[in-house]
Amino acid sequence: MAFVSFCTCAPAVLVVPESQKWVATRNVNKQTTHDMPSESQTFVSSTKEKEPKNINKKANPTFLVLFKRKFILRRLLALVLAWTSSSFSVYAISYNTDHLGDNRYVSASLAAISEIVGDILLFLISRKIGYRYSYTLLTTFAGALIFTTLFVKNSNAALGLALAICGKILVSASYSLVYVSTADLVPTPVRNQVYGIVTFVSRMSLLSMPFFLYLGEKVYELITYFVMTFMLIAAGLLYLILPETKGEKQPNSLYDAKQQERNRLNTQCKFGGSNENIEVPSLP
Repeated sequence: MAFVSFCTCAPAVLVVPESQKWVATRNVNKQTTHDMPSESQTFVSSTKEKEPKNINKKANPTFLVLFKRKFILRRLLALVLAWTSSSFSVYAISYNTDHLGDNRYVSASLAAISEIVGDILLFLISRKIGYRYSYTLLTTFAGALIFTTLFVKNSNAALGLALAICGKILVSASYSLVYVSTADLVPTPVRNQVYGIVTFVSRMSLLSMPFFLYLGEKVYELITYFVMTFMLIAAGLLYLILPETKGEKQPNSLYDAKQQERNRLNTQCKFGGSNENIEVPSLP
């Protein structure tokens, strides 16, 4: 089945046109800018106008910029923890669904529906308060509900199942949020690299998740719930250091990503070097 799907979809790659804006920004072919439509030429000219003269335009961002620029590294670390905590908690609750209620079929059905409810909840609250505060609220309340489930499920199975499902709704919403916000926090030249790093680290953390579940079942049940709660709350608090991206376009360059720092508490931005300081105005 996979082979048939590959043979059917692979030829479509040959007829998909290259993005004109990507070609223009990467300077793949200097002659292509003359043959571009007016929209792409407008994009190129507007990009050149908004970039300051003191930025080194010859240097193309590479993978090493993730570790050379402090503001990019700060965002990368926060996103790694966010992806790890959300994915770990989502799959831990999903694998532990059989132990949440008396009827495993009802528990599994509610756990599946909770992911749809989580996406709807995310859509509603993110439009009101933005991504940054939404993620912090979702993970903080999710950690509190998950930790409370441990002390309730043995005495009242129905209430324990309700708390666990509510926690999974919030965790599912936070997991969907990091997918969207990651693209808004990193510039286009290194966006694929950042997605690769955060997904790799989060998937590697999932390898240890069954062992934590087994450890909680055989040694002490508090361990699993404590790990999920601690990771969720820590990720939610660390996410507050990131700039708010609600209503802003995705950054196409390092300069665009640095401009987002005006949404943080500090207003002094630095690219590095003595001639690359940029003053970013604070919000009114």
